[in-house]
Formats: sequence, structure tokens, C-alpha cells
Amino acid sequence: MNIVFWLLIVIVLVLIWFCLSFAFKGIGGIWLKLYNGAKKEIEGDKPEKSKECEDDSSNER
Repeated sequence: MNIVFWLLIVIVLVLIWFCLSFAFKGIGGIWLKLYNGAKKEIEGDKPEKSKECEDDSSNER
């Protein structure tokens, strides 16, 4: 095929790449906020273990 055709194809693909990268950067930011919020909620529900419970091995039954 003609070299000009392939050159145009490469240029169009590079332009599409840059256009989509800006679109997905915004979408990724929204997803990251949702993910971090969900992660905080999940970690916030776990009760913290105290050292008294962990080091209670001397109390034999």
C-alpha cells in the first residue's frame, strides 16, 4: 500500500489516543474517588483489636 496511507493512519491513531486519554483521565478520577470512599467505609467498620486481647496468652483456662 501507499506510504502516505499508512502515515495518515498512524497520525489518526495518535490523535485518537490523545483524545481518549483525556476522556479516560476524567473517568479514572471519578472511579478513584468512588473506590477510595468505599475502601474507607469498609475499613471504618472493622473494630480495632486492642493489645490487651492480643497479649492475653497468660490467662490459661
